[in-house]
Amino acid sequence: MAGNLAETWNVRTLPEAQSDLDELPDPVRAEALAAIEDLAYDPFPPGSIPMRGYAHRYRIKFYSNRYRIIYDVSQNHKTIKILRARERRDVYRGQ
Repeated sequence: MAGNLAETWNVRTLPEAQSDLDELPDPVRAEALAAIEDLAYDPFPPGSIPMRGYAHRYRIKFYSNRYRIIYDVSQNHKTIKILRARERRDVYRGQ
């Protein structure tokens, strides 16, 4: 984690994303939760990619690049909204 507490962002996990996290195997979930926690200090970490067709939506890879976290960033409110956390093959369905 980088930064100090004065620079933290509010991270909200939507119910759909929480369901995704709950279904992940333990080691995958642990890595996802660590990545989400790190977003509170840096919403644009190395490897974060803006998603085409969305103004404020990004994705990051985790767990050997097999999984993705999809999230929205509101810079005005310093808020990050976690939308999905799934395997790459499934995460983009319905986005």
